[in-house]
Amino acid sequence: MHIGALLSPIGNTASSKALADQAREFEAEGFHSIWMAQAMGRGLMLTDPLIALAAAAAVTERVTLGTAILQ
Repeated sequence: MHIGALLSPIGNTASSKALADQAREFEAEGFHSIWMAQAMGRGLMLTDPLIALAAAAAVTERVTLGTAILQ
């Protein structure tokens, strides 16, 4: 079975370090994939999924990356 993880929204959108730290932790814990969702007009701000996944790609080696929802 392959299990993926969803990157958490970051309150401070300038914090690419927080996204990278999450991605490193997910890979170290053995997740097979990392996902990022996007929501617009839903009352909250999420980090842009492509930027978040770029930060994850810079610090991981083995996980698959993908967008859970891209509006």
